[in-house]
Amino acid sequence: MDNISNSNTSPEQFLKTSKLPVTVLLNADQYESYKTFALEILAPDGKLLEKIGRNIQESSLEADELQLHNQVVLLEYLCNSINQDTELPAQAIFGLTDVFCKMRHYLEKRAQ
Repeated sequence: MDNISNSNTSPEQFLKTSKLPVTVLLNADQYESYKTFALEILAPDGKLLEKIGRNIQESSLEADELQLHNQVVLLEYLCNSINQDTELPAQAIFGLTDVFCKMRHYLEKRAQ
């Protein structure tokens, strides 16, 4: 418990007596775990008090998937609207490349 701030006393004593918000600074390993797993805070009797981490990541993934879906739908519409005489600026080509890379990454991830 050495990664708890707002304390001039030991972390355990601070947690027992403080009414202030507590800040927990994660080290690199803890942060990697946080990104892939939920953090559960349990009471001594095992009752779940708080769960953080995984739900945030799942909603973030859902938002990413929705954004990618919208980009693909827009791309399909644009491709149907393009004729042989249409020239795309470099920025549009880079944007298409980005969407295609995201699509490939998403499909590879889903295949695992």
